Amino acid sequence: VLHLKLEGPISERGLDNPFEELDLGPFMPEGTLGLRGIVKAIEAAKTDEKIKGIYLDIKDLQAGFAATQEIRDAILDFKKSGKFVYSYS
Repeated sequence: VLHLKLEGPISERGLDNPFEELDLGPFMPEGTLGLRGIVKAIEAAKTDEKIKGIYLDIKDLQAGFAATQEIRDAILDFKKSGKFVYSYS
């Protein structure tokens, strides 16, 4: 299950992470995931057979209408794959 924690302001781009292409497991540095990163993660989860669904953990989200629409559209497209989406706010 892909756990997306949407909290605080969402920028157009996240913080630059030089390690983002590497899978470092628990040693992966945490950073702010921007709008592009969120949409990209949802799109990747759609075709990843290891991911059965998405869990959205939404707390104090600070995003404009266009950003929330883009996330919404990505989630609706993800749901077409037949996988589940749970949301908690």
